Amino acid sequence: MAITNGYATLAEFKNDKRISSTDTTDDGVIEDIITDVSRLIDRACGRTFYARSETRYYDTPVLSAGPLLLDDDLLAITTLTNGDATTIAATKYVLLPYNAPTKYQIVFKPSQGAYWTLDSNGDALRAISIAGSWGFVDRAATDAESVER
Repeated sequence: MAITNGYATLAEFKNDKRISSTDTTDDGVIEDIITDVSRLIDRACGRTFYARSETRYYDTPVLSAGPLLLDDDLLAITTLTNGDATTIAATKYVLLPYNAPTKYQIVFKPSQGAYWTLDSNGDALRAISIAGSWGFVDRAATDAESVER
């Protein structure tokens, strides 16, 4: 079995436990342990420390021009869709906080005249969707947070 979004590699584990790299008898079991412990870390911390692509849904904010508060670490937006099913251009909003790799809210630029809308039925629930990269850090990215120290 392969390690899925593990926070250690098989080689790192074997090196730490002084297991010969040529001893492959228990590699599948070790890989499962690394994956399981990585998910345990995620649950204990309430976040994932790897980037993943997914679409998340949000209610329309009460203030139509107010901030949209996110419930997970956002790394990048692929597509932001308003309640009326229109795509919102990246030039109309900013992600906050400015100087951090993960973002927690979306704010419209006042000069753009944009606002959050309800869905076609007039409902606020799950009206807004964000397709993007989510997680605490993208180890494949070149930002300063992804460089190992």
